[in-house]
Amino acid sequence: MDTLLKFIDEYMGDCPKSYFALVYIYGFRKFSEGKILSTIEYAKYLKIETCQVEKALKYWEEERIINVDFTNKDIPIIEFLPLGDSEKLVEKVENVENVEKVNIIPFPMQKTPLEFEEITQNNAEIKQLFDHAIKSCENIGIATSNNMQNKLYKFYKLYNLPIDVIITLVDHCVEHSKKPFVRFNGEYKLLEYMEEVAKNWCEEEISTVEDGKNHLQLFERNIMSIMKAYGSNKKPGKGQRKFIDTWLEDWQMPIEVILAAWDSASLQEKEKYNFRYVNKIIQEWHEKGIKTVAAVEEHEKNWKSTAKSKSQKSTAKRSNYADVNRQKRDYEKIENLELNSEYKRLMGE
Repeated sequence: MDTLLKFIDEYMGDCPKSYFALVYIYGFRKFSEGKILSTIEYAKYLKIETCQVEKALKYWEEERIINVDFTNKDIPIIEFLPLGDSEKLVEKVENVENVEKVNIIPFPMQKTPLEFEEITQNNAEIKQLFDHAIKSCENIGIATSNNMQNKLYKFYKLYNLPIDVIITLVDHCVEHSKKPFVRFNGEYKLLEYMEEVAKNWCEEEISTVEDGKNHLQLFERNIMSIMKAYGSNKKPGKGQRKFIDTWLEDWQMPIEVILAAWDSASLQEKEKYNFRYVNKIIQEWHEKGIKTVAAVEEHEKNWKSTAKSKSQKSTAKRSNYADVNRQKRDYEKIENLELNSEYKRLMGE
């Protein structure tokens, strides 16, 4: 408790992002219980991305209040150091197997083609998954490598997605990749997209093919709702789809909040009524943690109140400036009259 109080008093206020502090506090709590968490579990509990968890851990390591071993990137080994002291709080955990784990399956380092050959000989489902992925990618002109096998195996072992669900995921990603992706470096881009979808499905706890298909159907309906708000009945282009994926998948913004952003944008000038402009609105709401229509309405109400207050101050300032100028002109008029009167007196007029 003393460590957390000192952290709050001396470190939390200076960290650049609020979620940095949450990662430290949650990690310290679990560490004190003798538990090791994966980056996915950090992300799921704190409702942030795994890359943000890694960024937070690296920040606190630079602040020299933790040590992090990223040998296994998905399950970092963390030791918490005394705040303001170079001595270790506890001895570093050397044997991960002796530490209680929280709903995680340790994921090994990259496997070689020979290792996967042995795995597929003993596991028909894994072989089916690899064969299906290779064939699907060949159909759109993308050659696969050992990276594809490692990525799919990760979805199975670390994200706990069933084989048939991963096959559904592969089909969706390949179908989505037909037009936007090209042969050059195509596998890298495809795997990048697969990773995003797999993380999302893991967080949504999708465990059956039906769940996966329902999720995809809802996602497609949301896409078309956004395009309708844009004033189009066509599918989004590559650039538009990138914005939509960011809103729905990366930022996890509810569809009703996204549509509220379009409503807000429609009140602005026509030339600003586009994806880039709406993205600025949604990004602002995302950074402020606005995730409901009620929160949007409250934010807009406060914004209008602030804008009105600023407008009134600006008007008052202009009015004061005019009064000063008018007063200055009046002084000059009086001074001229007095000078003229004195001139007439001296001249005997």
